[in-house]
Amino acid sequence: MDQLRRKLNCLIIDNDQTAALNIQTCIQQSQSVELVRSCSSLNQASSVLNVLSIDLVLVDVDDIKLEDLRPLKTSSPLSLLIVMSANPDYQIQAAGGSVFDCLIKPLNESRLQLAMQRVIGHFIYDQDRQAQVQEKKQSGPTILIKSGGNEHKLVTADILYIESDGEYVKYYTPKGKFMALGSLRKLAKLLGEDFVQVHRSYVVNRSFVVAKTRQHIELTGKRMIPIGKTYKNAFQFVSSAVVF
Repeated sequence: MDQLRRKLNCLIIDNDQTAALNIQTCIQQSQSVELVRSCSSLNQASSVLNVLSIDLVLVDVDDIKLEDLRPLKTSSPLSLLIVMSANPDYQIQAAGGSVFDCLIKPLNESRLQLAMQRVIGHFIYDQDRQAQVQEKKQSGPTILIKSGGNEHKLVTADILYIESDGEYVKYYTPKGKFMALGSLRKLAKLLGEDFVQVHRSYVVNRSFVVAKTRQHIELTGKRMIPIGKTYKNAFQFVSSAVVF
């Protein structure tokens, strides 16, 4: 397995000091994860997330509701969320939200270590994916479009997704949005295997996909793209991340 280029910053939210200490012990055994703070409440954690870059949040949810976790994802949208609960039914509830994993209390050491391994695998996958994107940007193909009366050369690896708008298509890139005449279906074939149509109005770049649910594909930057009924099997997302 490839190695991470940096340690992952971890935050614990648990008012059970014994459980928090067990998690800390597991994290200390890892060469890839570093505990930056242990908090006893969501309010305390929110202030930490506003000033520190956090990759992984482990939170006890027995005394809170799933919707109470939304501010955590808003404060740190790119961090992974692992919930912990003494209630086995919580796994079913968690499957409906943006939760990476669910651990049942009392915590099993081997299960906790497995969760850490999956987190590391997820970030290694993302790290390698970004490296591939950069490589493609340097040597990959370009397309020439006419938008707003001007010609633009777009590096295909830079295109996050393409949206159909009548006789026009919109290209979304880190530099902005470009609108030009075109056919979405033809573009999907022209741009190659890195691009896949997931809806009659959307083609996405596989390189920027970070998660998939039954109804949406999530791209880098928390962009949510709907999946059309006839395109359910068009995209297979392969990674260590949880797919709900």
